[in-house]
Amino acid sequence: MVAGYGRSARWFRNALADPQVEMLLPGALITGLAEEITGLAEEITEPDQRRAAFRTLIKSLGVVGRLTLGDVRGKSDAEVDMLAVAFPILAITPTAVRLGPFDPGGVGTRINTAIWVLLGAAALAAAASRRKRD
Repeated sequence: MVAGYGRSARWFRNALADPQVEMLLPGALITGLAEEITGLAEEITEPDQRRAAFRTLIKSLGVVGRLTLGDVRGKSDAEVDMLAVAFPILAITPTAVRLGPFDPGGVGTRINTAIWVLLGAAALAAAASRRKRD
């Protein structure tokens, strides 16, 4: 994870102060599935590891990464080091993976199902009411 607002980002400071973190991966809107990962956060400070992680992470952002920070593949190690100091990186070592709210049986799935059942029942009631009037 890269701290896009630098070391002043509240979540970054919180993770350094208490490295036991929980993250909800953003798959729910696209696939209907999400995972919650519990893990240990640690800032990557070793220069070679930090450069490799920074290049990989920014490259994975695609166009957004290139527009924001430029094409890091062509930057020198010194340039990448300057960027990585300004935008520090946390590595999360997973300790547990749990189902998220939109996984089968999760609370989000149950709420969505209830809404669709209620909408279906309302539509059937409206159709029955129209038939009685006709």
